Parts: sequence; C-alpha cells; structure tokens
Amino acid sequence: MPEIGRTFSHYRIVEKIGQGGMGEVYLADDLSLDRKVALKFLPEAFTGDPERMARFEREAKLLASLNHPNIAGIYGLEQEDVNRFLVLEHVEGETLRAKLNKGALPLEDALALCRQIAEGLEAAHEKGVIHRDLKPANVMITTGEKVKILDFGLAKALADETQRIDASQSPTLTEEMTRPGVILGTAAYMSPEQAKGKSIDSRTDIWAFGCILYECLTGKKAFEGETVTETLAEILRGEPKWELLQATIPSRIKTLLRRCLHKDKKMRIHDVADVRIELEEMIAAPPEMQTPTLGASSRWKWSMAVPWTLVVLLFGIVAFMSFNQLRDTGLKSEKPIRLGISLPKNLRISGIPMLSSDGSRIAFEAFKDNTPQLYTRLLAESEVLPLGGTEGALPSPFFSPDGKWIAFVSDRELKKVSIEGSYPQVLANDSFIGGTWCDDGTIVYTPAYSSGLWRIPSSGGDPEKLTEPEPSKGELGHWWPQMLPDGETILFTNYATPFERCSVAAYSLKSHQQKILVKGAMFGRYLPSGHLVFVRSETMLAAPFDLQRLALTGTSVPVLDDLSVTFAGGWADVSVSENGTLAYIRSSDILRKLRLVRFDRSGNINPINSAGKLCFTPKISPDGKRIAMTCSEAGRAPDIWTYDIQREAFTRITFGAASETNPLWTHDGKRLIYQSEQPQYDLYWKASDGTGSEELLLNSPHDKEIGAVSRNGKILIYSENNPETAADLWVLPLNGKGKAELWLQTPFNEASPSLSPDGNWLAYVTDESRRREVYIQPFPEHGERIQVSTEGGDMPVWSPNGQELFYMTGSKLMVVPVINGKKLQFGKPSTIFDFEVGSDKAFNYDISPDKAWFVGLQRDPTAPPDNIEIVLNWFEELKERVPVP
Repeated sequence: MPEIGRTFSHYRIVEKIGQGGMGEVYLADDLSLDRKVALKFLPEAFTGDPERMARFEREAKLLASLNHPNIAGIYGLEQEDVNRFLVLEHVEGETLRAKLNKGALPLEDALALCRQIAEGLEAAHEKGVIHRDLKPANVMITTGEKVKILDFGLAKALADETQRIDASQSPTLTEEMTRPGVILGTAAYMSPEQAKGKSIDSRTDIWAFGCILYECLTGKKAFEGETVTETLAEILRGEPKWELLQATIPSRIKTLLRRCLHKDKKMRIHDVADVRIELEEMIAAPPEMQTPTLGASSRWKWSMAVPWTLVVLLFGIVAFMSFNQLRDTGLKSEKPIRLGISLPKNLRISGIPMLSSDGSRIAFEAFKDNTPQLYTRLLAESEVLPLGGTEGALPSPFFSPDGKWIAFVSDRELKKVSIEGSYPQVLANDSFIGGTWCDDGTIVYTPAYSSGLWRIPSSGGDPEKLTEPEPSKGELGHWWPQMLPDGETILFTNYATPFERCSVAAYSLKSHQQKILVKGAMFGRYLPSGHLVFVRSETMLAAPFDLQRLALTGTSVPVLDDLSVTFAGGWADVSVSENGTLAYIRSSDILRKLRLVRFDRSGNINPINSAGKLCFTPKISPDGKRIAMTCSEAGRAPDIWTYDIQREAFTRITFGAASETNPLWTHDGKRLIYQSEQPQYDLYWKASDGTGSEELLLNSPHDKEIGAVSRNGKILIYSENNPETAADLWVLPLNGKGKAELWLQTPFNEASPSLSPDGNWLAYVTDESRRREVYIQPFPEHGERIQVSTEGGDMPVWSPNGQELFYMTGSKLMVVPVINGKKLQFGKPSTIFDFEVGSDKAFNYDISPDKAWFVGLQRDPTAPPDNIEIVLNWFEELKERVPVP
C-alpha cells in the first residue's frame, strides 16, 4: 500500500480516497504541473499478468482520447518499481450517490444532471467506448452542478477476457460494497443482457442511464433486493415501481424511462443522442406544455372514467390483499434464474466451484500456465482474482462461515487464506482433500487418503481424532465432511471402491456413533431446504431429510444430471449456498473440450475421431498398428477399446457392467491387461482382438493400478493402495506359477511404475516431498535412487530404446536424455508438448515403437472457455420436484 507522503514519479501521495476491485485510489499532488490528481494503483494480481497488462495499455490509450467536459479525463499510465498506476483527473465535489442518499431530486435538477450524463455518454459512444459500469457512485457533481462521469471504460480495460460472460459486463467492486450488510452495490444497474452473460453494446449504458434517471425522480432504485438473487430476479423479470413517479412528472419523461428500461435491447432506445435530445427539448419546453391541464374535454373524460377507475381500484385492492395473504402464508416464491460464468481463456477450472454461505462469492481451483491456484469472484462482479500463496492448491477449497476466509490443501498441509489477500497460514501438517469450517471455530478434515475425520481449531493447534475407517467393512477413508446445523453431527462419505460401495454416513460427536444414511452414494450434503443431496454416477439426487432422526423421509429423486464427477476423489463439481444458489460444472462441458490426438515432436497434431466417446489412457501396441484405450460412452461404464490406425476403426474389447480401465499390452501384443471393478479394482486380461472371455489375473483386497510389463513378458509391475501403508509397488509373475511380491513400501505413495527396455531400471512416482516427483531405482535389486523431475512429475514412460525418459509436469510432456553407463545419468528436462487439459494429469499418453509419434488427450484449442453454471433461487425448483413433508 502506498504510504502517505511518498512520491511516485512526480506525484506525491496526499491521502487514500477509495478502494475496490479496480485497485486503490489516492489523492496526489502533481509536482510538475502543480495540480491535484487521482492515482489509481492497479492490483498486483493484474499487473503481474503480462497479457492483461498489454491489453490494458491498449485500452488506456483509447480511453485517454476521450476529451469531454462531462468525462473525467485520464492523464496517463505510469510505472515505478513494481507499481503501475493510472493518473486521473481529480474531481472535487459530491457523488450523485451521496446526493440521492438524501432523497429524490427536484424535476428540474434531475433533468439537468441527467442531460449532462447523456452528453458524456454520447461523446464516448461516438468513439466506440462503452462505460459498462455506469452508476450514481461513478457520477461526480462539482461546484455549479457540473457533471463528471468517472471510470469510463475501466471495467473493460481492467477485466479478464472471456466469451460467454464478457469480463467487462458486470459492475466493479466499490468501497461501499465492502461494508458489512452491503451485498450487491452496483448489480442494481446491470442490464438484463449483462445479468444473463450475453454480449453487450451501448444499449447497456442506456439501461443504466434509465436506472439513474428513475432514481433521481423517485429516490428509489429501479431494481433492488437484499441479495444478489433478488436483485437479478427483479432485473430479469420484474418492473420498476412506476407508481412511485409523481403525477406531476410529464408523461413524456415516463415514456422515455420505459424506453430506456425495456428488457429487450432490440426495443430499447438505440442511441443515447436520442435521449439527450429528448431531455433538452423537455428542459426547453414551457411548463404548461409539459403537464397537460384538465380542460373541459378532460373533465368530461375524467367523469366518464370514474366508475371504471373505481372498479379497477377495487380489483387492485383485492389482488393486493390476496398477494399479501399468499406471502404471509409462505407461498410466495421466486422463479429460478439460470446464469453462466465463463472463465478467462487462460484459466482451466479443476475442481469444485465452492460458494460462500451467503451465495455472494465463488472460489475454485484453476490452472494457468500449468500451475494450479485458487481464484475467487463475487457473483455480482466480473473480475476473477487469484489468491496469492495458493499455488499448488488441491481442487477442494471451503469457506469460513462468515465468508472472510478460505481453507484449502496444498503440499499436504491444511491452510487458510483471507479473501482480501494475505499470506496463507498453515493449520495442520497433514491433510487430504475437503473439510468443513464449523460455527464453533473448528475445522473438521481428513488428514490422509485412508484416514478418518479429525478436528482442529481454525486458528491452528493440536488436531483431535474423531473417526477411524474400518477396512474390514470396505471403508477406505472418511472424506468430505459437513457439519450439520445442530453443531453435533458430521455428515461424511464412507469412501470405498468400486464407487457403488461408497455410502453417506453421519457421525455424532456426543455418542461417537456412526449411522449409514444412504448406500451406494457419495458427496452427501444437507441443505437448509430440508433435503439431503448426494451423488450417484453423474447425477445428483435429493430426498427429504429429518435432522432429528437423521433419516430420509421420502424417495430420492434425480435433480441434477450431466454433473462433472471425480470418482477417484469422491467428489462432484457442485456446491449450494445456504440461500439457495447452486453452482456446478457440466460433465459434457468437460468432455467435449478434450480430444484424443496423435502428435510428433515438431508439433504436428492429428486428432483421432472417437465418434462422441471420451477416450483416454492410450497405449500403443508393440507393432505400432493399434492403440488400446479406455473409452466412456453416455449411459455406460468405461470399457476397453482398440483403435486400428490404418483403418481408423474402433473395436470394443470389454462389455461388462463394471468400469474397466487402464489397458496395457502384453509384450507380444496378443493380450490386454486391464483393471476392472469386480468388486474392487482387480486385474484381468483378455485377447486383444476381443475374442474369448476375460480371465482374472490378480485378486487382492485393495485397489490396484497397472504400471508396466517387462519386454520379455515375464512380469507385471503395478501399484496397490493399502489403507495402512499408502500406495506400494508390487511385482507379479505372468506365467501363472508365482505370487505377487512386494517390491517397494514406504509411508508415502509410490505409483505409476515404468520399466526400462533393458529391465534394469524402474521409474516411478512418489509424493514423499509433498509433491509428486519422478525417481529412478535399479531393478529388480534395490539401489541408489535418482530424482529425475525438478518441478513436479508424473506418469513416467521410457522411450523404446531407453535413451530418453518422458514424464508429465502439469499438462506439459517433458523429456530427459538418458546416459546409460555404469551409473545412470540424466540431462536437462525440456518440453515436448502441452496437452492443455487443465488438470494435473493428461489421462496418460504413450510413444510409438519407432519413436516417431505420440498419442495423448489434449484440450481442443477451439473449445469455448470453461464455464460454471449458476442457478439462483434453486431451492424453489428443488421444493417443487422433491416436496418436503
């Protein structure tokens, strides 16, 4: 924060005069020109983004060209050290917001002020500049009632680029909005097209102008509610209270208002010059021509209209009484409103879009330049802001009850960070995913994959163990806790595999007893509407729920389909606020952005037409003619398929009801080894041409993940998840005569084994450093370990000649030269390809036997930006579909 008295360039800071999403504003002395100026210091998250900064500089040049007496000018864009700031015209006076806080303006004053606003808008629109954030707080009234419009065009210049919701379409955060109790602020001036996330033009400013003129004449906002939900509902479906316009206001003005506030922008006034002309004519018109008098003819019409007027009045009274009766009996409802939030193109969302309890803010993990980080956005705003210090966070943030803090997991530590920006504080040294921040100031969380629930003060301290999974019952871990309203019962997921064996359970802090609530379900959440929601497959279901008895009181009903679900993590990309706002990500939105591709080192890409299937975990046959992969089709569990490269034809290999994934060729290409949920992830194999029946290769109590087959075909190396020892590496003879033997077991997770072509070295991944990295060890005898990756690594794959080792860092495919001598040595890692899948895994990849090409899953560069679906007033829809007794 700039210090008072400090000098930047030739500007000396005098005092702070404002703060918001666009940055902090200071009054300063221009020491060169001896004048007062306003300095707007841009947020660090903004200035640290070269792309946004370059675009802003282009926009600033256009904005600086605006030269009009009713527009506050931009003098320049300066930089000193890491500080970037705009030099703005300092306007002394009173904002229109402050003036309207005192009540409506006299008709003459309202028209005079609004005429000047129209003049300023007209000058800007002629240059192609739209304000996008016009509101009373951005209109300054100087001595002599001179109007100056502030922050012209800055909403667009300072925002991220998006498609479905233009980053410039929503208003900006003001200092007023940060005060307790103020939820909306400028959302009251959003046009319907802004609220719906559609494209905008100058007619959006005309709408906002109409809102301002209405408020000047009535002293009340045209569209107002206590929450985001209520205000947006009014904008999209409601009407201003036209009856608040006094009878003395000319009908010509009322007509102008209605034309400015038409919800269909095609029917709205198109040019603000027409508004300015109307105002000037009304101001110049004699008073007797503005308000018609009741002459003889008028008196006759009035007398004839009296009986019908009384009828209408009586009808209105009855209707009003009926409406209030419905409201008082709790039957009044608001219809759900569906919106969408499209992220900037350079962000790839990964994980739960978590809403604060009041539904005003959303937080989520997203990837930018292959780095995961937490981002937040106010629903009534447009700007998506990164939270500093949250790099590497897992996709499972959760809010404090007051919405001022966000807890998250990174480097296997539970941390918290202020939404206003602060360095994260470490609360616990071990944490897995998910948690719940309780009203009593504690956090309930899961420390590890195979652990139960623990509790810790939100300020940090000694953790307390609450539950312990029972592996004998198939419980692998207690995940995704939620404290119920009684403050004594915790809802959680009993995680198991296959996922159909998960259950939603409740744990009592008083009795220390558990109760299974729903079998075959995960990610259970209790809602204030009186429902319990949970996830099966890609569907969220809801049922009425009795908090006292901890029991469902009705049949569960599907309420949300096409939901993005991460089964291995036990979560769905959905959250619901206490006021009934729903946020979720569609599964189809994720799948349609991914495509299977062949590519080479030169960057040449050839997409593989998978005919609507999502295909991943590709493995190339030893002869390079076929690709085996996991393919998922709508309505079916994943199966194993092969793709004939020459014929460009797919063949289904497995047909079971269980999920069958992660194929691996035997050394001769005659069989495929794969994982199947029967009942846990056991290992099977089958003829690679799809003939014959599948055979059980390995059965054990725990989940397994296929790794590598030796080139001589004698052994299979795989990892197995043991709840007590984490993931370990095992070796299985493929001759059917030997048993699996443990090769490497540590307190950490070892996975993704890959055997060198000569069979002497094993590459694998471990998270012992709190980040997944690739290591090499001699095989089968143990020896000195070598760390290969330097900035995180996953999924190692050897080149066919053993002279290179590939691995993933984020979504980038890396390669390291291998020098094979008495002691294995590695060169410097370099990037081959960026899959751009927006996650920490690229759903696997492989290299052809001749080293000429690769196959992998890539984000389609033509796909639209990631989108978060928002439904306001969702509880009303939920209650209709699933009535609560």
